[in-house]
Amino acid sequence: MDLEKLIACHECDLIHERKPICEGQAALCQRCGASLYAEKVDMITRTLALNLTALILYMISVSLPFLGIEARGIVVEINLFQSVTALYKLDMKMMSIVVCIVLLIVPALRILGMLSILIPLKINKVPPHSKWTYYIVEWIAPWNMIEVFLIGILVTFVKLGSLANILPGVSFWAFAALVVVIIASNISVERHRFWDQLEPIR
Repeated sequence: MDLEKLIACHECDLIHERKPICEGQAALCQRCGASLYAEKVDMITRTLALNLTALILYMISVSLPFLGIEARGIVVEINLFQSVTALYKLDMKMMSIVVCIVLLIVPALRILGMLSILIPLKINKVPPHSKWTYYIVEWIAPWNMIEVFLIGILVTFVKLGSLANILPGVSFWAFAALVVVIIASNISVERHRFWDQLEPIR
């Protein structure tokens, strides 16, 4: 039996043989009913569109003012890059490095990594080292914490609301949309099927 056709249920560990299914269908575990894998409709096109949207939103998020604080008629604006440098200047070097990694570097690497795979797949080509690229994308996924940062910003809005007028900038709304788009992109990928797509085309 071909071991590559075997799949274990992530809930009860029962081994199944992978069989072809139609678009829109999902294979369920015979023991516990958990989803084993699915054939999502037009997965490559949808995921590519979401990652292109994420790239545009990311560029807006890092280039325009993120938020402003108005107090006594004075408005101070800051963007995401300035938030990292501000932490560094406040002698919080380790914190600034962590924020830079999880807020700026990791999302960019994930988006660009997925695009480097999806664009060739869209034209029925498998890019060299695509499996390694996807492995790296999945490996750094736990460091992608932009939704945590967004929640922290919302908490800050609540706490500072009585002291100053908080003015969300264009970048803030783009960043909020980016969080939603990245989550949608992750959901749109059926990982077992995506790995199959990365096999060399014969």
